[in-house]
Amino acid sequence: MDKVLADRLNKLHDLGLIPTSKRLSKREMLDLQARLQSKLRSFPDQNLYQGISILAEIFKVSHAIEIAETQGVSALEKYFERLTNEALSKSGSKAAKRLMDDLNMRQAVHHLAGCDGNNPKLGIVKDLLKKQVAASTAVARDSFLPITGITAETCNQRPERSAGCKTRALCGTGKQVQKDAGLTQKQQVEILQKFREGEYNTLVATSVAEEGLDIPATESCGFL
Repeated sequence: MDKVLADRLNKLHDLGLIPTSKRLSKREMLDLQARLQSKLRSFPDQNLYQGISILAEIFKVSHAIEIAETQGVSALEKYFERLTNEALSKSGSKAAKRLMDDLNMRQAVHHLAGCDGNNPKLGIVKDLLKKQVAASTAVARDSFLPITGITAETCNQRPERSAGCKTRALCGTGKQVQKDAGLTQKQQVEILQKFREGEYNTLVATSVAEEGLDIPATESCGFL
C-alpha cells in the first residue's frame, strides 16, 4: 500500500498541486481538497479535475494504512471487502475502481489473505484483564483501562475465557459494534444492570462510558 500511496502523491506533485511528494496528514488532505474544489469552481481546469480524483484515491489508501497500523488484519480485511464491493458496484466511485485495478493494491489484498488476523495489542488487553479480575477489587470510573489503537469490536470478538472474563460490548446509540446500529438507551441500561448483577464482569466500551453513563462499581470486574 505504501507503493500505491507514493505513486499517487508523485502524481499530485507532477501536476504541481503539492510542493513535495511526502505523505500528507488528514488535515493537509482536507485542506488540499478544499483548495482544489475552490479553484475548480472559479477556473475549470483538467489538472484540477485530475488532482481531485487522485486525492480521492489517496484518502482511501491512507485510511487503509491507518486501519492496518491501529486495528490489525481483520479490520483491514473488512475494509478491503467494502472497497472491492464499491469497485464492483455500478454506482461505486471511480477512485475505488482505479485502486482495485492497481496491481500493487491487488497484491496487498492477496498478501493479507495469508496473514494472521490477531492484533498484537490483544495480548496486552488479556494481561490487563487477568490482573484486574484476579485483584477482585471494586472498579470506579477513574480505574478504567483505556486501550487506544484497538476497537471495541475487536476486543469483544476475542473474549479471554482463560482470564475469567465474561464480556459484553457497550456502545452509544450511533456506534456500530458487531454490525449493530448502536444501542438504545434502554439497552444500555439493561447491560449496565446485568453488569451490576454480575452476569458480565467485563465491559468492552467505546467512549460512551466516559460521557455520563452511571457505571456501577462491582466486585471482581473489569472495564475497557
